[in-house]
Amino acid sequence: RVSMAEALDRAEAAGGGGGAGGGADERREVVVTMITDDGFLPGVQALGASLRRCQVQGKTRTRPLVAMVTHGVSKHTRAKLLRGYVDSLVEVDPIRCPSSRVTTGGGQDAHVESWNETGYTKLNLWRLGTAELGGWDAAVYVDADAVVLESIDPIFERISPANPLVAAPDIFPPDKFNAGVLGVALDHTGDEFQRLMLKVGELPTHDGGDTGFLNAFYSDWWCRDAEARLPFRYNAQRTMHWMTYDKQPGYWEVTRPICILHFSSSPKPWEAPDRKGEVDMIWWDCFLEGQLRATSGASPDPRDSSEVRNQDTPSAAAPPALPSAIAAMASAFL
Repeated sequence: RVSMAEALDRAEAAGGGGGAGGGADERREVVVTMITDDGFLPGVQALGASLRRCQVQGKTRTRPLVAMVTHGVSKHTRAKLLRGYVDSLVEVDPIRCPSSRVTTGGGQDAHVESWNETGYTKLNLWRLGTAELGGWDAAVYVDADAVVLESIDPIFERISPANPLVAAPDIFPPDKFNAGVLGVALDHTGDEFQRLMLKVGELPTHDGGDTGFLNAFYSDWWCRDAEARLPFRYNAQRTMHWMTYDKQPGYWEVTRPICILHFSSSPKPWEAPDRKGEVDMIWWDCFLEGQLRATSGASPDPRDSSEVRNQDTPSAAAPPALPSAIAAMASAFL
C-alpha cells in the first residue's frame, strides 16, 4: 500500500510539473479518456464535442484530448474518433482485473462484466509521462461516459508534486474517490505505473474495478491536503440525481455549476435512446452537436491533429423529450 506522502516523494524525485504557481504554463498538459470497445464510441464523441465547446467558448484552456485505445477498438471506430473528436490515439494493452476473490475480498464478481477483461486498463494513464506515449507532465483523465460543461482548469491548477493525485469524492462512501475523473502528476520514467502494477492482485478493490484498487493504493487520499479533494461538481454522477432529485432536488442543485457530468450508472444515454430525462438531455445536446459538426464538414478547430501513436492507422433544465426531428436524427446516428 502506498501513501500519498510516498507518492509525493516520488513525484518530487521525478521532477514532476508544478501547479498554477509553479510554472503551469511551461508544463505539458493533456486531457485523457479511454475506450476499450466500439460500444463506447458515442460516449467519446459526446465527451470530445463537449470539451471542444468549452474551449471554443473560452471556458477552459485549449489542451489536446488523447484517447487510450486497446485492440478491442476497430479501425472504423478509430477513424471516426479522429474526425475532430480527439487529437490522437494511444495504443495500450488491456489490463485484466485479477480474480474476484482477491479483488473484492468477499468472493463476489465485479458488477460490470467487461471489467473482467479490461477493468484495470486505466492504469496505463500513468505511462503517458514516458516519451514513448507522449512525455506529458500532467493529465486530467475523464471517463468516456462523461461530458465537460465548465472549465477544467482548476483541476490542472491543483495538480503538483504536493498533490500528485487529485479526485472528487464518490457518492458512497464519500471518503473514497471516484476514478471517473482524475488529476495526475506524471513521471517521465513510468515508475509509478510499475508500482501500481506490482500491487495488482495484491490490493483489494471494494467495487471490483479500478476505483476500488486506486483507493486502496492511494489509501490516504481523504487525509491529504484539501487541494487533493475536488468538489463533487467536478465529477457529478448522474446516480445522485436519480437518487434525490424527485423529492429533494437541493442535493443536486447545491453542486452547481456542474463542471463534469458523469453518467456512471447504467444504462448509458446512448444505450437507451428512448429514455431522455433532463440530465440525459445534456448528454444528447453534446452528442448531437458533435455529429452535426462532423457531418457538415465544419472545421474541428481548435483541435485538428490526427496523430496516432504506436498504431497503424479519429444546464440540467431541459425539455423532457427531444423534438421528433432531432430524435429521428439521434436514431440515425446510433
